Amino acid sequence: MDKAARLVAPHQATGLPGPPVADGGVQGDHRAGSVDVVVTVFNKRPFLEASLGSILQAAESSRIARVTVLDHGSTDGSLELGIALCRGRARHVVVSGGTIATLRNAGAKGSDRPILSFIDADCVVPPGYFEALSRVMANPEVAATGRRVDYPTDGSWVERTWHAMHHSASEGFRKYLNSGNFAIRREVFERFGGFAEALITGEDSELGQRLNDGGFRIWESADLAVVHLDNPRSLLGFFRKEVWHARGMLATRRVWPPHLPLIGAALHGLLLMAAVFWLALGAGALWGRLAVAFGLVFVVPVLGVLYRALPQRRRVPWLHAAVLYQAYLIARITALAAAPMSERRRRRAEGR
Repeated sequence: MDKAARLVAPHQATGLPGPPVADGGVQGDHRAGSVDVVVTVFNKRPFLEASLGSILQAAESSRIARVTVLDHGSTDGSLELGIALCRGRARHVVVSGGTIATLRNAGAKGSDRPILSFIDADCVVPPGYFEALSRVMANPEVAATGRRVDYPTDGSWVERTWHAMHHSASEGFRKYLNSGNFAIRREVFERFGGFAEALITGEDSELGQRLNDGGFRIWESADLAVVHLDNPRSLLGFFRKEVWHARGMLATRRVWPPHLPLIGAALHGLLLMAAVFWLALGAGALWGRLAVAFGLVFVVPVLGVLYRALPQRRRVPWLHAAVLYQAYLIARITALAAAPMSERRRRRAEGR
């Protein structure tokens, strides 16, 4: 199947109540509920036509949304395709250097509309997306909103399992939402200085932390479901992506409330070392030592699955879930171990 065709039907949803959206958005529209859309692209050629096409179509039909596409130096044909798709329909800008946070902030700087919408270039939005966004943001309690992304209909076991463990059918206020499908009031975004550009990853959770600390609330709305096309489809791909994501993990660490991913990774690292020690030097028969080592290796992954599954009564494939959490935790440990070296490289590059 063509990757661009990997779609799912949008969920039915209720969302927060809000006033109806009026027709007639035009360039420079300052009306309450109008949206500036920032789409970030880097080497997404196989998905761009489906994703950007859906965003442009939804924006045009809404008449309240204006789209800016920012390319981060793509080399796979995304740049040329993006320019062609945007011609006469949206602004297209090439930005070199910096992080993904730099790219998103650059897109927001030209905004003069009350709502900023950030969408990644491998996400497909449904018709009516921006009207739904405007309705959600009509609630004055909501400073930011979005929705955890869905997976395609032909999703692999990795996609299905990870989604089953993290997707919530309910709506509610959250600590943060992924910046690939995220919207925020422009005045709030500017007040907090946007995304932290020094972070390679984790800029969304770091902004969420600052918003919550400042008393601003983030609402997850089922009306804003999108389909994320470019997910890892194998265990190795999942591991590599989680190593990358974990590079920003330390940005949100704090003593209280405890940072559970960091604590889980540290505890799992200790238990991995204990398993190796017991297997090599423990008493008893080899099969007994193997059983103890296996148990130690899966203590934290199983606890992680229980933590995700039980409170919301999620139905998850337990074996697949435990294997994925094993890869997730080892990816976090790998990123933590590499952090000092990465920091030294960054300082050398900056001449410090």
